[in-house]
Amino acid sequence: MSSRTEKVEVLPEPIKSDADKKLYKTIRLENGLTALLISDPSRPSGDNETSSSEEETSGSDETTDPESESGKSGVSTGSDHHGMKRRGEYDEEKLAACALCVGVGSYSDPADIQGLAHFVEHMVFMGSEKYPKENEFDSFIKKKGGSDNASTDCEVTTFYFEIQEKHLPKAMDMFSQFFVSPLMMKEAMQREREAIESEFAIASPSDSNRKDQLLSSLFPEGHPARTFTWGNLRSLKDDIDDDERLHKAAHAFRKRHYSAHRMTVAVQARMDLAALESYVVNTFGHIPTNKLPSDDFSQFAFKPDTVTPEFRSIYYVKPVGDTTEVHLTWCMRSLLSEYESKPHQYISYLLGHEGKGSLLSFLRKKVWALGIYTGNSESGIDYTSMYSLFSTQVVLTKEGLDHVDEVLEAIFSYINMLKKIGPSERIYDEIRGISELLDCMRADTVNIMILSNKHSTPINYDSKEKWFGTEYKKMEIPSKWLNRWLNVKPYSQFYLPEKNVYITTDFSLVQPDPAYLEAANELGIDLKNSSVKDIHKKVEGNNKNTKILSHGDLIATVNNFRLDQPNLIRKNRHMELWYKPDFKFRFPTALLYFYFISPLSLKSPRDSCLLDLWTDVLQQGLKEEVYPANMADLSHSLYVGDKGLTMKVTGYSQNLHLLVELITREMRSSTKNLTTAMFEAVREVRARTYHNVLIKPHKLAKDVRMNILLMPYVSPRDKAALIHSITLDELKDFSNRLLSKLYCQILMQGNLAWHDAIRISENVLSTIKWNALTEDEFPDVKVHQLPLGERKIRVMSLNEASTNSIITNYYQGEATNAKDTATLEVLMLLMEEPVFDSLRTKEQLGYSVFSMMRYTFGVLGFSVTVNTQVDKFSVSYVDGRVEAFLKKFSRDMRRLTEKTLSATKHSLVQLKHTTDYELKEEVERNWREIVSREYMFHRLFLEADAIEKIKLADIKSWVDNHFPTGNKSKFRKLSVQIMGHKSNKDNATTPDLHKKHYELTYLDASDPIGDTIENNADFIRDINAFKVELPFINIPKIEFGQC
Repeated sequence: MSSRTEKVEVLPEPIKSDADKKLYKTIRLENGLTALLISDPSRPSGDNETSSSEEETSGSDETTDPESESGKSGVSTGSDHHGMKRRGEYDEEKLAACALCVGVGSYSDPADIQGLAHFVEHMVFMGSEKYPKENEFDSFIKKKGGSDNASTDCEVTTFYFEIQEKHLPKAMDMFSQFFVSPLMMKEAMQREREAIESEFAIASPSDSNRKDQLLSSLFPEGHPARTFTWGNLRSLKDDIDDDERLHKAAHAFRKRHYSAHRMTVAVQARMDLAALESYVVNTFGHIPTNKLPSDDFSQFAFKPDTVTPEFRSIYYVKPVGDTTEVHLTWCMRSLLSEYESKPHQYISYLLGHEGKGSLLSFLRKKVWALGIYTGNSESGIDYTSMYSLFSTQVVLTKEGLDHVDEVLEAIFSYINMLKKIGPSERIYDEIRGISELLDCMRADTVNIMILSNKHSTPINYDSKEKWFGTEYKKMEIPSKWLNRWLNVKPYSQFYLPEKNVYITTDFSLVQPDPAYLEAANELGIDLKNSSVKDIHKKVEGNNKNTKILSHGDLIATVNNFRLDQPNLIRKNRHMELWYKPDFKFRFPTALLYFYFISPLSLKSPRDSCLLDLWTDVLQQGLKEEVYPANMADLSHSLYVGDKGLTMKVTGYSQNLHLLVELITREMRSSTKNLTTAMFEAVREVRARTYHNVLIKPHKLAKDVRMNILLMPYVSPRDKAALIHSITLDELKDFSNRLLSKLYCQILMQGNLAWHDAIRISENVLSTIKWNALTEDEFPDVKVHQLPLGERKIRVMSLNEASTNSIITNYYQGEATNAKDTATLEVLMLLMEEPVFDSLRTKEQLGYSVFSMMRYTFGVLGFSVTVNTQVDKFSVSYVDGRVEAFLKKFSRDMRRLTEKTLSATKHSLVQLKHTTDYELKEEVERNWREIVSREYMFHRLFLEADAIEKIKLADIKSWVDNHFPTGNKSKFRKLSVQIMGHKSNKDNATTPDLHKKHYELTYLDASDPIGDTIENNADFIRDINAFKVELPFINIPKIEFGQC
């Protein structure tokens, strides 16, 4: 990369907080490009060099998922350090990042080529003149420990990547060439168009996407907001004369809009500002500029006739999911220029308030609604230079749907109260512009969309949106409704939020207990300035010791006391409490995690369903009381895990104990005053949740796979089938049974004294008053060992309107050990880029293609997943292509060199040494060790050591044993195939997605779906019958003494 000298204009520095230690510089290059340089001065003490880094990623769907799944990325193969010194073995690592934003988006699409901006975003990544290989940049980024992506918005397009710091200059050079001289070859264009079609197919079942597109169609003719921003084969192929026209249009669009003077770059690394400036000048300084102005949208600036008669109407919309909601949307002036004051947030705060005197409080008492969401997303169609949208979404009960006109009246009554009272300086000091926005929120300018399949009187959906095919019926707002809403007085039940008692006033930092300072002195550790790795290295070399913590009448004896991990400061038959003060970040915040383990959680589908319902009721009962705490930056989450209920309470430490007390009191009394109407409403919403999970093919695929692998396992299909038979009395009885016998795992970290941690945990026990579990009562999940060879399970998607198919080929290993884990991590890193390049980029099997390491309750494995469409490829064909890829990959692994292996190992070790960016990252990692009862708090260091020891023979042996080639002595494959439904373009209506049956429709070789010859013996036709004969894999237990 040649050095470049040019004049650089220095622009004003951005405003930053006193707590922000980063250094900033804003510059404008000669070509007009603006760049924000961010120098991160954080680095381990005594070392001023730059580092390479990557965060380890964990890929389970949600926190409630029954397994932890890891996909690793990043290889360091080069030795070019660009003048930087090598960092020490135990230095902490960080990623560098770079983003480029172009001032053009989908609203600049030609009227006859909808989706062109999105298409160009895909195409510019397909190689450049300097780096012509299509996947060269993506491959480089992944091999150097990073990731990259891009997104197209209405008026901007953003490209970004992150990478190990020492590779940032090379990555910036490759990245910038996409905007200097991209190839955008016709061959790549044809393939990438298929990718956009697949992306659209995945997005199509989303009710949110469908609603947005319908709303866009209500703008005036010719307005940019009417653009079909996604693009698909219809807009990019069928509606265009020939491919040459699309090819020329894409190049013309890029040359017109991708000009340096319309670009902004941001780059951050642990380098000084002068170095960052040099890299920016020498890379992005080569981007050409045409000095042409951006598209002029001023004629479309908001004015009264932007709100068309079509917009200010009621739409009854047929949803894909099981949902009952009413959406109100107002169109108003653009808020982009008011980004500093954000007047809409004042209205959003009040209208979406959930505390006493709020709109939701009123609707909940009527049992008309259980949730409300308001505001502006500050992206997409909500937030443009021409107009802004303000939306209010209310989650209705069946009773609320029957009284939807009264629900809407209550909304306008609350809005009228806000108008009457006027902006409150106590709630929002910057009140300019708020009154004007409130004046826009009128009943005669609102758009109303009602999404439900539970109307008491059937709706005749007589219209269909052009692109997504959303069925709807348009009606004028009845005049009697309109008159009521325009003149409704504020209800007496409505009032502004009271003064918040949870607001923090004490931000002082708690000093570590003398025992921690004593241990640090013994090891020669400076807690304030030592890195996590330095502390671990010194602790690891020291003999185990016991420390006694004392404070007044409290004494805690800690065996195997360590500075680098949580310590077990309280253990009895009721609970275990792990505690660690914060030495690194030193903020006045803490994280308090509780896991209430119950033998009922996995006892039966009915008890599991009751636990879900009980948690939902608890959440509803807390809404009013807990909302002020949430507004004071004290947050909480409650969700059902594998073995019970998880409660997380985080935020400023001063008043966290009050929030814990509030939640635990409600746990004890949650069903005491529960009415039949509220119970039925909560039950209905939970039933919708089960349904909406099951109609998503990737969720069904996971459900099927877990059902085969785990024992016990409760499927959401079973819970969905029985939920409506559960009664209020049954739930009340369950509440008593649940809270009578528990075991609680607790982790507290942050700005909190150990004795306060003990007192909080004891208060929780005294409030709930549970009895201890016997060892036999602890829920235990076991993993079935798949038979040798291959098994397939092919079922139809439960979403009859979706063509999306999911194929997940899962390859099971053995019980985890350090060597196999390290071996598989190396293999997954080597596989990540070629599996995407082969199956996604070259073969275009689907938009979403990925390989992933699986860690399922202590059992290793990996999978390859492809999301395709049934109209494009059969699931049997995709399964065969995955196998063909793995066979080729196996051959590549036999030719793997020591040099490549060494570079891969080095990169993985760097990933294990990545620094945490916030305390929550460390806490979540420690929490996974606790809830899994493995307690390997220093896992990253153990894994790094194991990776260093991996040999070529280990890689080749694992592949030979577990892949579909070689001796296959341990080859255990489960192919989970969820098959989509073929589209019927001639069908005037979409299928009825709300039939309440969740039985699986099995297919096998008797139902041929392609040219592939298959064997019926490989197919599973009954999950329970198949797994009853399977043995369990023995997972060693971890004792506390080993922690």
